[in-house]
Amino acid sequence: MFPHISSTLRTLTAAMLLAVGTSAMGETIGTLTYDLNASTLKATVTGYTSAPAGTLTIPATVTAADGKNYSVTTVGANAFRDTDITALVLPTSVTTINASAFEGCSKLAALNLDVATVYQHAFKSCTALKTLTVSVKTRLSSGVFENCCGLETTTINALPATYYTSIFAGCTGTLVINNWSDNYGISSRNPINGAAFTTIDYKAASVVGCIGYNMPHLTTVNLYSPTSVSYSMALLSNCPNVKDINVVGTSSVLRSVDGVTYRVNGSALTMYYYPEGKAYCQLPAEVTGIGAYFAGPATGKVIPATFDLSLLTRSISIQQPTSGAGFRPAVVLNPMGHDLSYFNGEGTEIITVAPALEGDVNSDGKVNMYDIDKVRHAILQQ
Repeated sequence: MFPHISSTLRTLTAAMLLAVGTSAMGETIGTLTYDLNASTLKATVTGYTSAPAGTLTIPATVTAADGKNYSVTTVGANAFRDTDITALVLPTSVTTINASAFEGCSKLAALNLDVATVYQHAFKSCTALKTLTVSVKTRLSSGVFENCCGLETTTINALPATYYTSIFAGCTGTLVINNWSDNYGISSRNPINGAAFTTIDYKAASVVGCIGYNMPHLTTVNLYSPTSVSYSMALLSNCPNVKDINVVGTSSVLRSVDGVTYRVNGSALTMYYYPEGKAYCQLPAEVTGIGAYFAGPATGKVIPATFDLSLLTRSISIQQPTSGAGFRPAVVLNPMGHDLSYFNGEGTEIITVAPALEGDVNSDGKVNMYDIDKVRHAILQQ
């Protein structure tokens, strides 16, 4: 009765079918489901027909019902969430892993991640994960590895220019850094902000940026044969339980003595960074200065530590930390009477005489080494 309407419907139906044919369409291939894009011949794996267990291998290509081969480039959001996979094999064709794709895979034991982009919570709460290697090149979003609390070793081979907060929050064990960037500063945007790593093995040649931020579980940092150091930023920030920072191997720029790092300048040393959780430090005789970033950005904070200057035979220079930043030791043993005006009046007790210790004071009013030994012993016994 209305031929023009029938003609219009036929035209619209043909257009809709054409649109469906050139856009993403769902298909099951083997035991996995995919969204296929006939225009780009790319596929996103979206899930499964039978819940996977054991090793999950994502294929590089799949052949669809239309006879065409599709390159698998993406793992879809929530695709394998809460499944019982124990291992994951990803082809090089996969460049993107979407949000929560493997979240809650509590039996996944090891992961080597070499992709371009990983979105938020992709591997959150993979609590059985023991070893993790990260080589992400473009983007890591928030909480990607959050609460992977069974980790023993995490290795960073590459980190992206774009990164978000709490990437490794709650991650434990040892962090091995083979690549780092000076873009990673003292802020909540630092990639390892809030992580629960206890040890950092820093193996990048250049020590740049802040390599630990807001990490209360961190106790030890090892710097492996550094060849260059940036002195424009504190090495660590808000890591109150670090007791040792060690230089491992040979280095012409840094040296460590009893867990404290010093900048090498010929035969002289300048304190580079003092671990905030260390209670006592006797500065080597070669020390001539304390650098501007020796203590991080905790402005005016006094830590329960003692600097013992009794081995120093020459004057020492203490640099004013940038913007007034830097914590201060509670006690400085200063028998040689070095000028410590930076510490005076700032909550630090400068001990140059000790009349309570049997009155053993030299004629010049300074404590002799016998008294300093007593003071040191008393402090170490506390």
